[in-house]
Amino acid sequence: MQLADRANRNRNSAPRAIPLKRARFWLICLLFLMWALAISGRLFWLQIVRHKEFVERAVRSQPAGSGHDGAGRLVLRGPQ
Repeated sequence: MQLADRANRNRNSAPRAIPLKRARFWLICLLFLMWALAISGRLFWLQIVRHKEFVERAVRSQPAGSGHDGAGRLVLRGPQ
């Protein structure tokens, strides 16, 4: 009789592990989704919202004698 009781206890305890694994899986999925949304939001902010600011900074950072005018067109040419 004791052997049958042990078998029943083992069967009853096994299904408890499955919801824990499922909860852990969904927790990891949720954390990954939050991480992906944070990265996507930051990329959107930098590339879409602040695009004009970065273009202006890039134009200002060009050296004075680079051979380009203010609009970025090439004005100096090398030997042809």
